[in-house]
This record gives sequence, C-alpha cells and structure tokens, in this order.
Amino acid sequence: LNSLGSFLRLGAGISAWKSYDGVHAWALRVAPSSGNLQTTEVHLVLPPLEGLAPVTAAYHYQPEMHHLELRLEAPQELVGGHQSSASGFLVILSSLCVREAWK
Repeated sequence: LNSLGSFLRLGAGISAWKSYDGVHAWALRVAPSSGNLQTTEVHLVLPPLEGLAPVTAAYHYQPEMHHLELRLEAPQELVGGHQSSASGFLVILSSLCVREAWK
C-alpha cells in the first residue's frame, strides 16, 4: 500500500499549494495542466489489499486528500476466482472536459 501511495503521489498528486492572499488557496499537481484546470482524473482497479476492499475493486484517486474512493467492488464472474493471486493493478486516466468548457 505504501508503494501504491508513492506511485499516486508522484504521478498524480499535489506538489504544492499556492495562495495570493493567505486565504484563497489552490493546488498545483505534479502532472502539467492547461490553465491549472486539472481535467485528468485517475482511477485504479486493484486486487485485494490490506486496508482496502477485501476483493478486487475500482477506486478513484482524490489527490487533495491523497485518498482512494471505493467506486465498485468487482463482480466475482469478472475476476474469475483469482482474488488472492493478483499482484498487478490497472490505471485508468479519464478527462473531465467540462472543466475547460468555459474557455
């Protein structure tokens, strides 16, 4: 879980917080973003890991809190009974184009 946390922090996490008046702050992420709009979202499909769901599941990464949100536990018929032997994971990048729509 620590290696996964490092992977996410270094690949999609927050690198710094900025403020112009000490009150209003915004995050800078390690991945470049046009106009700092942060349209790229990171999703993961992970095997059972201690501290997470006891089955293969899909998660959404929240960089502001460095937290994984459980989105869906995988149905047994999709993982084919390989719950305990899986050692890899899937990274899915998506884009929220609505964040740029006003530009």
